[in-house]
Amino acid sequence: MKTNELDDQINELNQVAKSMMRKFQDYMFRESDIDLTPVQQLLLKIIYYKGSSTPSEIAHEMGVTSGAVTSLTNRLFKQGYIVRERSEEDRRLVIIKLTTEGEKVAKLIVQEKMKKMRSIFCLLKSESIQSLCKIYREIDIALSSLLNS
Repeated sequence: MKTNELDDQINELNQVAKSMMRKFQDYMFRESDIDLTPVQQLLLKIIYYKGSSTPSEIAHEMGVTSGAVTSLTNRLFKQGYIVRERSEEDRRLVIIKLTTEGEKVAKLIVQEKMKKMRSIFCLLKSESIQSLCKIYREIDIALSSLLNS
């Protein structure tokens, strides 16, 4: 493939991806019964799926700094959604866990997201979804290869 042709395809892909992600974010977080920011919801979901986590693990998963996680967890702690505990093995480590209320809200977030994802993907053909998964796997493999070289 010629460089100019590849550049044109990359530019088109970037434009479509930006447009799609903007609409996706708008759709996923509008008319929500959950009174939390998208970032707060993401943090709760990470802890929900992991069971518990350190601030540095959360920061890595979210692609933000540990300081940003501290700020987010402070708000969620005040709202009663999380607790902070010291690690038994290493007292310097802080472990973040969901409270009972935090777990309820996280489950609601997961259910609401799945419902909205279904409403998007039910508009697509099964073959299109399979093709999309295949392409994502190929990109994932390519990125792993580039990162490991």
